[in-house]
Amino acid sequence: MNKKSMIIFLALFSFILIFTANIYAAPPQTNIQVSTADKKIQIDYPKSGIQEQNKPFTTQFRTFNVSSGKFLDNNTCDCNVTLIDNKGNIIYQKSSEYNSTSRFWYNKINSSYFDETGRYRLDILCIDGEIDGFVSGQYDVTPSGKSGENNIAYVILILAISYITGFVGFFNKNMPISAIGGLIMMPLGIYMITQGIVIYQDWFTNALAYLTIGLGAIFSLTALVEYVEDSF
Repeated sequence: MNKKSMIIFLALFSFILIFTANIYAAPPQTNIQVSTADKKIQIDYPKSGIQEQNKPFTTQFRTFNVSSGKFLDNNTCDCNVTLIDNKGNIIYQKSSEYNSTSRFWYNKINSSYFDETGRYRLDILCIDGEIDGFVSGQYDVTPSGKSGENNIAYVILILAISYITGFVGFFNKNMPISAIGGLIMMPLGIYMITQGIVIYQDWFTNALAYLTIGLGAIFSLTALVEYVEDSF
């Protein structure tokens, strides 16, 4: 590896470190539950919050009177669910239905509310006469419906391999290697624009995606032009 390639490699490595720090700078807040003091409604709901993209979802919860410990049903109690997207917009707000057999409240939410990946907020509010209860949590919409935070290292590794391959091939005049790096980078960048990076999708991931596509195109087209020139 020549001196120029080494400089590029170090710059790329520094960029990856900055990228990693940007993702982990604000650790996700864990789901919280509030309004469970005396003379309040306790809302018992699943704390896990992973939802598969473009799939319907049913949220279910139960309500109790904190002071008496008794179930609260739809004879006297009303509940509603609110979903807020990663841009702060209220995308869903509807009253909950009640199943008297299982004693669960529920909302059937169709897949159109989960068309974008990212971190969202879920609020449940219940009112029974003069007492009320409120819980708020977070959930992640991911392509697979599984948590992606543990996979971020693999995504960074793929990015690093594609960048290093492209840069090393380009600056060492090894056009086949440069083309391989470019051909990996372009579809990877397109995927990042549409799906984000694991569960992250914001201005930073979009900027990284466009940079990846642009560099991939340069590496691939340069290799193609050199191949044509050498052939003719």
